[in-house]
Amino acid sequence: IDNISLNMSDSGLLMITGPNGAGKSTLLKILSGIIKPTSGTIVNELSLAFVPDSSENYFVGLSPKVYFNFLRIELKIELGDFDERINSLKERLNYSDELLNREINSLSLGEKKKTMLIGAFLVNPDLYLMDEPLSGLDKESLENLITIIEEKKKKKKKFIIISHDNLSLFKNID
Repeated sequence: IDNISLNMSDSGLLMITGPNGAGKSTLLKILSGIIKPTSGTIVNELSLAFVPDSSENYFVGLSPKVYFNFLRIELKIELGDFDERINSLKERLNYSDELLNREINSLSLGEKKKTMLIGAFLVNPDLYLMDEPLSGLDKESLENLITIIEEKKKKKKKFIIISHDNLSLFKNID
C-alpha cells in the first residue's frame, strides 16, 4: 500500500475492490489500528467498528454470548436495551439462539460473519470497516444486511466495505 489518502467527510459508502493480495484487508487493518503503518499518518476522529473477513485470530475460545456481553459491559449498554438490540439483530440476521454458547471459531463461515456483524452493530460507531461482509450469508440475511446498512447511512453512519462479489447489491444504497 503506497500513497493512499481517504476522506470520508462527504461520502457515506466507500467500496474497495481489487485482486487478491492487493492490500485491501491490510488497509482496513491499518485504519482500524490492528496493524501499524510502517510510514505515514492515520488521522481518524471517528469511532469505528471492524468486521474482519475471518474471525480465527480474534475470538479464540469465546462464545458469542461472552463476546456480546463483553461489548455490553465495555459500552455501558443497559441490560434491557442490550436485550432489545441483540434480539432485533439476531432476528434480522437469522441468528439462532443455539449459537450463543458455542465457540465462535466452531461456527460456520456465515454464522461467524453474523456474529461479527451483530457485534459491530452493537458498537454503533461513526464508521464501519467491513472486510467481505457478504461472505457466507444466506440470501435473506444478505438482503437484511443491505437494509441495515441503508438505515445506518440515513443516520449519517459511514462505511468502508471490501467485497469481491455481489457488488450490485450496493449500487442502490443512497
